[in-house]
Amino acid sequence: MENKGDQKVVSGLFAVNKPSGHLTSASITNRVKYLLSKSPNFAKEWSGSKRRGKKTAYAKLGHGGTLDPLASGIMVLGVNDGTKELSTMLNCSKDYTATVLLGSATDTYDAQGKIVTRAPWEHITPEMIDEALAKFRGPILQKPPIYSACKVDGKKLYEYARYGIPLPRPIEARPVTIFKLEWSGWKNGGEHEYCEPEEADEETKKQAKVVEQLVKESEKRAASPAAAAAEDGVTETAGEKRTLEESEQTDEPSAKKQKDDAGEPAAAAAAAAAAAASETATASEETPAPKKPSSAPCFQIHMSCSGGTYVRTIAHDLALALGSAGHVVQLHRSRQGPFDSSDAIPWEWFDGLNGEGKKWGDEALDMWEPAVLEACHKWREAQNTGGIPNVNPGAAKVGTAADGAAAAPGAPVVSEEPVVSEEQNEPTSPNARKHLFI
Repeated sequence: MENKGDQKVVSGLFAVNKPSGHLTSASITNRVKYLLSKSPNFAKEWSGSKRRGKKTAYAKLGHGGTLDPLASGIMVLGVNDGTKELSTMLNCSKDYTATVLLGSATDTYDAQGKIVTRAPWEHITPEMIDEALAKFRGPILQKPPIYSACKVDGKKLYEYARYGIPLPRPIEARPVTIFKLEWSGWKNGGEHEYCEPEEADEETKKQAKVVEQLVKESEKRAASPAAAAAEDGVTETAGEKRTLEESEQTDEPSAKKQKDDAGEPAAAAAAAAAAAASETATASEETPAPKKPSSAPCFQIHMSCSGGTYVRTIAHDLALALGSAGHVVQLHRSRQGPFDSSDAIPWEWFDGLNGEGKKWGDEALDMWEPAVLEACHKWREAQNTGGIPNVNPGAAKVGTAADGAAAAPGAPVVSEEPVVSEEQNEPTSPNARKHLFI
């Protein structure tokens, strides 16, 4: 879409300080977009932006790379024509601080997942951590989290594990570069307040092990196609090998057939059992048992890395290298390219929590709008004067010259595209609006 007419509106990049919690990158973008679309400084008519025969004015907004809900810190947003520059924020280097809790690994590699394996940690010494970190510095090949986060041909790995179907191809490792990786802040159990997440059920743990085995087998088959073909000839006769889609169709009876087979008495008994289980679950939810801090130790890792790096995977693999297990319990991004914490606009300004009795979205205008205007002006001014710095480690901030920052060796091109939100779809009812922005 292009700007319609000579309408003058503000474009550029700015950073928001994302809080840790339930907010996703998409919900952050939606909230800010809603506010900017109410401001004449950012909202404009775009060609092709007609809805129901009416012209609409809105701000185009996108973000330069996601942050997990658990993560806090710098999140770069682009408004209007600034969205065209978001790709530089995907491929730039970033700084993180992550807290790793030892002794247990989760299906998502962080505290928002469930524990699928446990391992001893008493043998770990500071010298072991120093030695292990050296293996992760510089250019490395990294795989994404293999449990619930990763998909092959649009299917989660758990689905392949459920039916015992081999992966169609191995999970591809992507090249990333770790420019700096240090650790600090060792705390023994009793010296921190981090609690372990819930334990996964036995079926989930079993599937996690099957997933790991499938990944290893797929790598083996890719490394030696001839041996894999010979093995297929021994273990499977012609026509017996099934795809995942065929397994789903043949192994899962329809809901109607299940009902017919069960009969009315069985169905009634099943309904009664389900109701009883629901009451029990509701009662337990009302009085949850308080969690106690873990007795396992934790420590922090500080890293500068290229775009596309999974910090959770670094923490997971580091714990494995130490002969233990671990997951991320806290993650903070302190820099994204030329933006650091001093550039970030507080999220509370967008969330309308800056005044007594004020509603979010309107009265907060006097706080977030000048901040976004200044940030976009600063970005454009830096562009016009050639002051936009190298986005590799050691780069200067926006508006100043690069301080001799060397180019990052072998920085990969990330396949992820910047997320750009187009026309504003404003909720039509208070309930819908509340649901959209929670």
